[in-house]
Amino acid sequence: MVFIGIDPGVSGSFAFLSDDEKILGVCDVPTIKTVGGKTPKGNPRVRTSIDVAALVLLLENYMPDAEMNVYSRAVMEHVSPMPGEGTVSAFTFGRSVGIVQGVLHALRIPFEMVTPKSWKKAMMPGAAKDKGQSIVVVKRLLPSASDWIKLQSHHGRSDALLIALYGLRKYQKGEPR
Repeated sequence: MVFIGIDPGVSGSFAFLSDDEKILGVCDVPTIKTVGGKTPKGNPRVRTSIDVAALVLLLENYMPDAEMNVYSRAVMEHVSPMPGEGTVSAFTFGRSVGIVQGVLHALRIPFEMVTPKSWKKAMMPGAAKDKGQSIVVVKRLLPSASDWIKLQSHHGRSDALLIALYGLRKYQKGEPR
């Protein structure tokens, strides 16, 4: 079985773990830039969005062989807009989450949503809940994560790995999904 951890959004990441906790891959969400309209200063407005075709190819690349009774399961972080976040930002983030959910449905990959509070409580007990701490924790739990997480800005990758590990361990315990 392949477990997919998803830190959603255009600056998020995907992590792929085998059921023996081996990291199969970690990558940032594939994106494209589009130009449309003008900023208030008259410059071209550039927007970043998820590259849906690249996302489909990415997920298909890690899909195991159903002929051999091996399947994928995904766990995606269930996040909400932050207080004070702008409407455009919240809408863009919500659209990104919907795109990822739609692709998972289309590829018939079962998934569950998990709140940051739930997975962090399980995977980072007693640790500070800041972005940098997830890098420290994931490198302790999965030493090979160092191959995939080299910069402080890779906190989305560490979150995706911890989310995948959370889903895998929950599944192995037989907890309801």
